[in-house]
Amino acid sequence: MSFFSWLFGNKKKEKVEKRNILTLQIDDSVVYDDETFLVIGKITYNDSGYKWYGYHLKGHKRNLWLSASLEEDVKDGIEIGMYEKVAQEVTLPIPKKVSVENVTYFLEEKGKARFTHNKGKLGGVETGVVEYWDYESDDDTIYPYVSIEKWGDFIEISKGYDVYEHELKFKAAVTE
Repeated sequence: MSFFSWLFGNKKKEKVEKRNILTLQIDDSVVYDDETFLVIGKITYNDSGYKWYGYHLKGHKRNLWLSASLEEDVKDGIEIGMYEKVAQEVTLPIPKKVSVENVTYFLEEKGKARFTHNKGKLGGVETGVVEYWDYESDDDTIYPYVSIEKWGDFIEISKGYDVYEHELKFKAAVTE
């Protein structure tokens, strides 16, 4: 840093955009549950015109998936879920009922969606089709939802719960 830069300050202007749950980008930050997470991946799903977003969040203690979709039947119009991967194998055919960590979940919805963007440190292909199965538990549990996704030959399972937008704080990555 030169003397004049130090004295008069750096004249480069940083551009900071405002973010919300539907506009998060790679390298933005999300503060949730007193932990700051970096957005390291973003996937946009489309199932016959119905869109939702999945954000891969990397924290100091854990990695999470933040899911967001516009919903007409939800109070504020946005449904948000927080998901954690589960170390459990699932085999084909995918059943109508699954047990995860001694909790039983029942199939609520299934389908296929095109993922139109695969950005960040997610690996895999950039576009394609994913099959999904969404489950709910009748039990009073911290994790009332389970999601199973089949990416080609790879199947992953996650457990999740509802989150409200006021529980999240967003900070856009600084750009010049």
